[in-house]
Amino acid sequence: MKNYVFVLLTAAFLLPNCIFGAVSVSLKSGSVEISAEKIYVKDVAVVMADNSAAKEKIEGLYLKMSAIPGHRVSVTRERLENVIRRYYPDADFFGAEKVYVITKSTKIDYDSVTEAAVKYVMENMPWKKEDAEIITKNARRDINLIKGEVLLKVKEDNSVSFKGNVIVPVEVYVNGKFEKIEPVSFIVKVTTDCLMAATDMPRGSILSQDMVKVIKKDITDISGDVLTDLSQVQGFYTKRGIPAGTILLNNMFDRLPLFKRGEPVSVIVKIGSLSVETTGIPNKDGKEGELVKVKLQTGKTLDGKVSPDGRVIIEK
Repeated sequence: MKNYVFVLLTAAFLLPNCIFGAVSVSLKSGSVEISAEKIYVKDVAVVMADNSAAKEKIEGLYLKMSAIPGHRVSVTRERLENVIRRYYPDADFFGAEKVYVITKSTKIDYDSVTEAAVKYVMENMPWKKEDAEIITKNARRDINLIKGEVLLKVKEDNSVSFKGNVIVPVEVYVNGKFEKIEPVSFIVKVTTDCLMAATDMPRGSILSQDMVKVIKKDITDISGDVLTDLSQVQGFYTKRGIPAGTILLNNMFDRLPLFKRGEPVSVIVKIGSLSVETTGIPNKDGKEGELVKVKLQTGKTLDGKVSPDGRVIIEK
């Protein structure tokens, strides 16, 4: 039994060389450059093997993480031997005792990041270009990343305001891989036509043309969505009393309900491709796009969505 175990151990020890033949590895000298986050044997050494599969496997063995872009780390022959001898204990090693691995870098001019953010604001803001002035707040250093093809893309964010203090997140990609987000801060000064209350507006007033006038004003520091056109709230009513001379904001108004609470309303019940029309009693006033509960003629109460024509759509 002991002889059998000895034969197995001997076979296991000799198997790599029996299958793959002789393996020799020579560590490069001086320094080498790479454009990657990880260092592999192929980056720092020349591998010679009788078998191409063995050569490919050795070259693909991971050694360590690379340095940050523009800097270097060292790889010693001892480290190389320790990694390779796990798989090829009889491999021979030659060459230098140490090699330096420099991570090649791409320098991204921060001005180009700022330009991407400014372009996004200019293309998406509701103001005319001539009504807005963009003042950059932060002058930051250039960005060093691993060498490669750089793509700058603004991260879509519905919370971005287009006046006052603005922060635009710019995503940085290298060779198609996301690397980081660079926030760009600036001030957007806006002087534009906006609506002002021409007279006192009691709560519940229906907004009409004679109740407002257009003035040009610096709205940079006014919080909220400033109304610039009456069509934005045509037919809306005031949620509270508004004194004359007030700059009008979107949140001061609400849409008129298409039907009243407790009054019969037309209901469309959709079940797959089948639609059935009936009537029901809503539990609250219905405004376009809102969800309401409706008590049907059958006695059941279901949730539905108010359509633009004032009906309630229930989908099952």
